[in-house]
Amino acid sequence: MIHHYLGKKGFTLAEVLITLGIIGVVAALTIPSLIGNYKKKVTATKLKQTYSILSNAVSKQQTLTGIPFSSYYVSEYRKDVCPTGYEFTACANALFEDYLKDNLSNNVKILNEGFGSHFYQTYASCSYGKAFILPNGVGVNIYGGAFAIIPNYKYENNPRKRIKLVPGKNWFNFGKYHMNDISLIKDVSGLLPMGKSERKNLTRNDLILRCNSNNTDTSVSACTQLFIEDGFEFKKDYPIKF
Repeated sequence: MIHHYLGKKGFTLAEVLITLGIIGVVAALTIPSLIGNYKKKVTATKLKQTYSILSNAVSKQQTLTGIPFSSYYVSEYRKDVCPTGYEFTACANALFEDYLKDNLSNNVKILNEGFGSHFYQTYASCSYGKAFILPNGVGVNIYGGAFAIIPNYKYENNPRKRIKLVPGKNWFNFGKYHMNDISLIKDVSGLLPMGKSERKNLTRNDLILRCNSNNTDTSVSACTQLFIEDGFEFKKDYPIKF
């Protein structure tokens, strides 16, 4: 509406309120998406950094010893520290000492054991074994020869405020869980969570479906595999919302 006093144009209160309402609706629709995309980018960056850090550390030690990282829990190699492959704390500590300790930054915060009850829920791969926190704030827990990765780790004293682990969102796995049969070592590919034989029978759509599974072990492995195969990015069809 045009007002003729003072020769100036203006808006009525109703028009202003309508405009503000429209702005509010647009903001309500777009802000969550913007926040989600930002969280995706931050998480993707941290995961890519962490994969590189762990891969480099493992590769250095494998070159020195000739022992594949994925074979660490096989009794032929580690009878002294892992006679059955199930002494998770002892094995994880030994694995950390042998493969990672001398190949990581001095700014790594090392815990005496796994993350324990640091999270809202307790999952063995995130709670037991050996944990450490990288300079980029990523929490890593060694369990069964694999790494549970918590991109935005933060300890909270109040149990009710602790991180609720969601596979494929704030919890990923690098590497494959321990194998007691040395013949299976060739099936492992780097720090991918799936063996070659398992992966070759799955399409990309199968990974998406598994990523969205209610089974946490299935979900976290599939989500991580999908993320890595997609070039360390969360593509538009990535099934987990941020």
